[in-house]
Amino acid sequence: MADFTLSAPKRLGKTVILGYCDIGAAGVRVLEGMSGASQMTGEGACSRLRETGREALAFSGMGAAVFDGVPALEAVHFESSAGGTDEPSVTLLKLNTAVGQGLSASLSLSLVDLLVARRTTLDRLIIAAAVQPPKRHQIPAEAATIPPDAVCTFSCGGVDSNSSPLPASLSTLPSLPTGARIADSFLTTLVRLCRLEDVPLTVLARVGYRTTGAAADVDGTDEAINGLGQCLAQAVGLEFNSNRACGVRRSKGWKGSPSAQVVPGYI
Repeated sequence: MADFTLSAPKRLGKTVILGYCDIGAAGVRVLEGMSGASQMTGEGACSRLRETGREALAFSGMGAAVFDGVPALEAVHFESSAGGTDEPSVTLLKLNTAVGQGLSASLSLSLVDLLVARRTTLDRLIIAAAVQPPKRHQIPAEAATIPPDAVCTFSCGGVDSNSSPLPASLSTLPSLPTGARIADSFLTTLVRLCRLEDVPLTVLARVGYRTTGAAADVDGTDEAINGLGQCLAQAVGLEFNSNRACGVRRSKGWKGSPSAQVVPGYI
């Protein structure tokens, strides 16, 4: 069996947000559109989440970067200007490479191992992804379906004294139907492992189109990118730039499909 190794970031925020090349390659582009933002504290003072560092990471067996200007795997850290801790408030994990079936299990396991090792300081993992329901002939007739035009949430995993409540802006979103089938083996594997290891997880999911690698407004993936980006920014206190996110271009050296090769699974 191959030895798969993930180079762990030196630091990790209390909130970790993962974006990857899902069916619409939306998650990674959403995170590319995120930047620091001003926040109002409980006392009415203004603090700011500011970017404090980037780390290019690696995972053995990982393919080439899909989009220009973004490493294949990168951690971006944000801290509050109010200080009070040596650790970031938020870490974005951008996975800018296609995750096929051969890589999804090993990469999922490595990511969850990383989070378990930091469990005492981890508040929550948030995954932002465009999802594609399986075709009706691939699933039972009674299987739950996903609303086509809304961002849905799903949460699982451990909640303890270190955990903060789910942000109010997310708690008002519709829930992903229980037992919903999703054609994304990487996402469904991650969810199962987080459940098993009691890692606090929230998934933000929106039905999306398969990307062609063209501009987001050409292949229709801009709807998922903008929907996810706006919800995520409001929830964690970052700013979302739609033009930047949707304007990311596929690398000229990338020859394959930008999105994952997916098989049906369930949440």
